[in-house]
Amino acid sequence: MRSDAWDAYLDALTREIRYRPDRAAIRREYEDHLQDAFDALREEGRSEEDALSNAVANMGDPAEAGRALNRSHSPLLGRLLWLMRIAVWLIIPAILSLVLQSSVMLIHVLFTASHGYTETDAYGALLDSVRIGETVSLDNHVLTFDEVRVYENGVYEIRYRDRIRLFDPAVDLSFALGPEQISGGDGSHPESVAFRRSGVSFYNVNQHYFCGFGRTPDRLLIDFDRSDLYKGRSFRITVDLAHAREAAVSSSVREVDR
Repeated sequence: MRSDAWDAYLDALTREIRYRPDRAAIRREYEDHLQDAFDALREEGRSEEDALSNAVANMGDPAEAGRALNRSHSPLLGRLLWLMRIAVWLIIPAILSLVLQSSVMLIHVLFTASHGYTETDAYGALLDSVRIGETVSLDNHVLTFDEVRVYENGVYEIRYRDRIRLFDPAVDLSFALGPEQISGGDGSHPESVAFRRSGVSFYNVNQHYFCGFGRTPDRLLIDFDRSDLYKGRSFRITVDLAHAREAAVSSSVREVDR
């Protein structure tokens, strides 16, 4: 229901609101109050004309009500809220863009890490690849040993993945294989040739290259034991290299024949 008296009341009220962007919302709110008052008076049996005039009269002085509203809808506060809304709409896309870029980068790094063993011909032809397929836990690390590769010039590559359990309360151990943890079947230890790591801080793939065994071993031992420092900090893995040894011998025979 609308009337000239209602419009005059609402005009007088909103005229006192100095922050113009709030005027429309306040006008709608008070128009609803007038409608509710009109409906209540009609239900009491008042005539339409009487209900219209009394609904306006019961609302009080519009200028006084407008000044009271103006104190809580000051231009300074309104502009600050407006600037905050603009800032939020500018910041949210930037944050979403940063999160998206970071997520894509993380997915890319993790994908690269999980498929990230790098092939090389720096050590001659690959003679054999022996699958290990063993996983061990060492403090907050989960180490998965994938394979040993044997190259033409006597270099051995050990490939393993290292995943850190981020919220594990165990000791935070920095782990890397060294020549002292590697030995051949005859007990000889190799020399470290090169080491490659790729991935992120909590998940990476490792390629460790060794050489210098006294002869081509028929098995390779990965024997990590630091139980003197912390209980349970040890593991032992044995890799059968008999087939790799045969491949190395065959390669040597071919070289001699040539």
